[in-house]
Amino acid sequence: MIRTILLHIGNELLRGETINTNASTISRILFESGYPVLRQLVVSDTPYDIQKALLDSCAEADFVICTGGLGPTTDDLTAEAAAQAFGMPLKENPKAWKMVQDRFAFLGRDPTGKDRKQALLPEGSVVLENAWGTAPGFYVRHKSATAFFLPGVPREMEPMLNMHVLSVMRTSKPPKEEIHSLSLLVFGIREARMNEILDPVIREFSDLQVAFLPRYPDITLRLTGIGVPPERIKTAADGIRKRLGTHIVGEGETTIEGTVAKLLREKGLTMAVAESCTGGLIAKRLTDIPGSSEYFERGIVSYSNESKIKALGVSADILAEHGSVSRETASEMARRIRFLSGTRIGLSVTGIAGPTGGSPEKPLGLVYIGLCTGDEPSVVEHRLKGTREQIRLLASSLALDLLRRYLLGSGDVVK
Repeated sequence: MIRTILLHIGNELLRGETINTNASTISRILFESGYPVLRQLVVSDTPYDIQKALLDSCAEADFVICTGGLGPTTDDLTAEAAAQAFGMPLKENPKAWKMVQDRFAFLGRDPTGKDRKQALLPEGSVVLENAWGTAPGFYVRHKSATAFFLPGVPREMEPMLNMHVLSVMRTSKPPKEEIHSLSLLVFGIREARMNEILDPVIREFSDLQVAFLPRYPDITLRLTGIGVPPERIKTAADGIRKRLGTHIVGEGETTIEGTVAKLLREKGLTMAVAESCTGGLIAKRLTDIPGSSEYFERGIVSYSNESKIKALGVSADILAEHGSVSRETASEMARRIRFLSGTRIGLSVTGIAGPTGGSPEKPLGLVYIGLCTGDEPSVVEHRLKGTREQIRLLASSLALDLLRRYLLGSGDVVK
């Protein structure tokens, strides 16, 4: 097995001041490219710690990929530490200095004396162009390992990894086995129950790795085959689709809102949404998608009773008799938003997200979702658990999923 270790450098990572998104990004890209990561390390901006981590990693791995500490400030010590660890003098690299100058010229600025520090690299290292930032990367061969050094900024690191690092790795040590994977987004079923339903498929395709990856409130089901034909994975996925049915939202990097948008476009339908407890989250998720004006007409956040009456035209009598969180109010909100917008579909949500406002009759987490596509709206009641943020997010997903199932023509829209 080709052994790869990731080394992330920076005090801000250890202190929790910066989320280390590079860890997941690099691991995913390398795995999909046939280079599974053996281990990841996070070390401080201390020369000794960096040197020790580099030497230990190079003694164990074929490839070491380091991120962070290549900038112009005094706490950027990675290049200096690498030079000391590998016994290579730290010198200004003319090619790297030219890259720094060209980048600043592109930005319409002149580099300062501090910026020149970014061209100080271990003598004999190979420079990697950074077309997305000012700090060049580089790599060094040490004994049987190759150590790559990339900026810690994700928008600089990722394209450099794809453009430079992977090509060197493939030339040096081509992956021994191809890795193929397929992901399915699942919603509306518990992880344990899903595992139980899929047990026969998992046993039949024991040569595949099956991972359940909860990402609240969804679950990504990932199939991976190492040295397995991609057709084998597709056959397994077909078996999973048959067993999970409409619980499968889509494939790959899809989302519930993305699937809804696709279905609305395909059917040439428009919609509008009236939100209370979700505070505009449904509208945000739908309009985050480019071109959403094709199907999304408007969203109204009617949080107070007064706004439900004035903005939507909900009957004051309904609110007085049933309350703002009720089946009747959700129904009227869906019907009125559809009428006001002139769309084919009206969607509504009202509920109690907490942490206050509940009662024995109407507890925290009580949510009603209305869907109006004709004269008589349909309303679904949910009793959700979790924090305020979790309830709001789950309520928005349930509303979008209700719409998705309607657009699919599913017979289990209202439960």
